[in-house]
Amino acid sequence: MSNKHTDPSDWEASKLPRLSQLDSLQRCLICKDLLKAPVITSCNHTFCSQCIRQHLMAENLCPLCKTEQFESNLKRNILLEEIVLCFERLRPELLDQLKADEPPEPAPARSTESASEPEVIEVSDEDSKPDKIPADHVQCPVCGQSMTAEFLQRSHIDDCLSGKKAKVPPAPRPAKRPKGISSFFQPRKRQDVNHSSFYFSQPEKHRHEIKKIPKIDFASLATPKIKEKLAQLKLPTNGTRAQLELRYNHYYVLHNSNSDSSHPVSDLTLRQKLLQWEKSHAAFLAAAAPGGLFGGSLSHKTVSDKDFPVDLWLNTYKKEFRRLIRAARRTRKKKNGDDSSDNGPESRGTADAEAANGETDKEEKNGQISETTSAREGEENAPELSFDLSTSSLFVTPK
Repeated sequence: MSNKHTDPSDWEASKLPRLSQLDSLQRCLICKDLLKAPVITSCNHTFCSQCIRQHLMAENLCPLCKTEQFESNLKRNILLEEIVLCFERLRPELLDQLKADEPPEPAPARSTESASEPEVIEVSDEDSKPDKIPADHVQCPVCGQSMTAEFLQRSHIDDCLSGKKAKVPPAPRPAKRPKGISSFFQPRKRQDVNHSSFYFSQPEKHRHEIKKIPKIDFASLATPKIKEKLAQLKLPTNGTRAQLELRYNHYYVLHNSNSDSSHPVSDLTLRQKLLQWEKSHAAFLAAAAPGGLFGGSLSHKTVSDKDFPVDLWLNTYKKEFRRLIRAARRTRKKKNGDDSSDNGPESRGTADAEAANGETDKEEKNGQISETTSAREGEENAPELSFDLSTSSLFVTPK
């Protein structure tokens, strides 16, 4: 879960390869990274809080021993968290200090002729050379001090020639860090924490006032209620119902795992993590792209959505609507037809079924008929319905 990927095999090339065992024991079985906000289960196994909470939402079994587990039984492990954080800080330095010495290169074989020749030892005169002069400085020919050419010509050279005590300009100050917008993007130094002092001397900091958010039974809630829950957490309320449920569940895991840490981050940081997760999740990418995962399907849409595609819905189910209308008309004609028929009820039902199948096949073969023509034919074939609107309760004048 750290930014830089590490592995226990990094210690194999060091002077203490057995440190790979210590490294492995401080890693989560699920994410294979160093433990972050570790929690212990009722079966005494330890995982990252976010990893195990996300796992238990899909399967209520321990990933290691397969015993039944519940999210309410997870307990923080404050000491282990400080141990892992301390080891994570020292790990790069330990690897540098314990690098295995490279074997020395073999010396070239010396010939017998050159063995009798005296060795010549060269002495470098780097120590005798003066310090390097900056590019924008010059050296005074009298006293040898370094300064800018403007200061040398203006006053220093005259003081040296006349025997006066020459003034030397102060050393240039290092450039200050810019305070503008560019300083916002500069990487901040990680604050050094005394983990031993935090655990043994600051027990009041082990508890914080972050309250866990509850798990929601989405089957018992309408879509507006889910949006209301998200708005209370200052989360976006746009998207389909499936996306709203995914958004709440993932923030539920982020928030509750953050409450298990002794060094929690702010709610703003959690919302930024949620936004990054949504940008990489398939369900949210499909909604953003018209030719995405769902490919124009209506399976991820609900009628209550503001962006519900009415035209697509009508075109998709247009043939089914026509079949239902034809079936309803046949049923109505059958009820109003003459009961005195030569055929019995069974043969008449078989004939009606065959006629219905024949009409369906003909309609499918002639599917290219315009919608205007089919609508006119439907109006002509439809039975005449008469309603007495005067008897309707909608038009009765109150007394």
